[in-house]
Amino acid sequence: MPAEAAEVVLTWLGGRRFATSKEPSPWWLEPTLADAGVSGRDEVVFGNDPARFIDNFVTEARLSWESQSTEDVECVLTTDCPVLGTFSVEFCATRRAERPVLVTRYVGRDKVTPRYHAVREVRRARLAAELAQVSIGRLEDELAERTAFNSAFPGVLLRVDTVGRVLGLQMDPEAFPADRFIDAVGRTLTEILGPVVGDQLQQQVAQACATGTTGRSMFEAGDELAGRFHDVRIKPLGVDSAIVAIDDATDRVTRERSLSKLAYSDVLTGAANLALLRASVTAAANELAGKQNRQRFGLLFLDLDGFKAVNDTYGHPAGDLVLRTVVDRLRAHIRGRDLVARVGGDEFVVLIRDWVHVRTLYDVAERVRVSLLEGVAFENQQLQIAASIGTAVYPDDGVTFESLVGVADTSMYRAKARGRGMVDFSVGIQAALAREIHDG
Repeated sequence: MPAEAAEVVLTWLGGRRFATSKEPSPWWLEPTLADAGVSGRDEVVFGNDPARFIDNFVTEARLSWESQSTEDVECVLTTDCPVLGTFSVEFCATRRAERPVLVTRYVGRDKVTPRYHAVREVRRARLAAELAQVSIGRLEDELAERTAFNSAFPGVLLRVDTVGRVLGLQMDPEAFPADRFIDAVGRTLTEILGPVVGDQLQQQVAQACATGTTGRSMFEAGDELAGRFHDVRIKPLGVDSAIVAIDDATDRVTRERSLSKLAYSDVLTGAANLALLRASVTAAANELAGKQNRQRFGLLFLDLDGFKAVNDTYGHPAGDLVLRTVVDRLRAHIRGRDLVARVGGDEFVVLIRDWVHVRTLYDVAERVRVSLLEGVAFENQQLQIAASIGTAVYPDDGVTFESLVGVADTSMYRAKARGRGMVDFSVGIQAALAREIHDG
């Protein structure tokens, strides 16, 4: 039998209470006792859950002891632990030195989880840290931390009190930003992470301890770590302290943003795609719905004039350059909260948000029209393009994405029918402009 699987004796203290003979307990005992409905540390207390082996074994053992029986009572409990895998522990109720005890022995392992090896490494690292007097507490807490966060954690683990002071730490020496936590014990989160992030985390720790709930947040580091994102998980250990796990999440955030960009943007031009335009228009309509004010938003629907001739004459590289140039010029005439979307081969829609006077849309449409008349330089050539522009305004022309885009599309075809590089204003815009002129 391996040394770590040597027997552990639980001495009966009366009722359902037992004292352990080995401190700290071996790795296989805590989850086994937990699986049997046991709580406590220096003493273990078998619970009352009738679905567990307590009624089948411990009660029988008690009766045997109380009746002064000399017969041993034995059973084997199999534990399926998400951290350590599946293993079996033998329990034998007997007497030693005329005292009733439970003798527990590790029997064998049926399945090992990948996390088991990581947990063993963490346990070795913890022992080394304790020798260096950088301790986070009892070894039993480590297993609880790992189970709570459901992973062999690669970042920084802190034990923090409710005022934000670090009581202990464990960290991966290669974790980012582990270097700033080397002397963390005794310091506050504000001193380590700065007032903005530190104060926020301290408040979250206090709330987690007060409510007994696990929390999670994300912060972007400042100073020399600017642009790095960190995932923070908080697990209360009672009313006065919590475990704060900090992991560098920059790669994950970057990956998620890249996927989001692919899902909502046009690969060639970097403009928004139809899906993002639909979501943005719908959000703008919902924001203004029911508000008793004069705020509006408008759409410009553009179809390039002469684009097919450029593509046919100079090839796709020239056409691609024209499309990217159009997006750049459109963005030059709008604000940061507005949106440029490519919705077809040479069709674009511009969302102009948050304005009151209809003349605002007139002015933007005219600036865009003029800017697109300028040539595009390609291999010592000046490629000439223009755009037919249609318009629509919320709520005068519609209140849904489909109705507004439909009105703007129809307006664009009216502009194209009048010639190259023209702007058409929808019925709703013309009526709204007439009211503005009448009202002065």
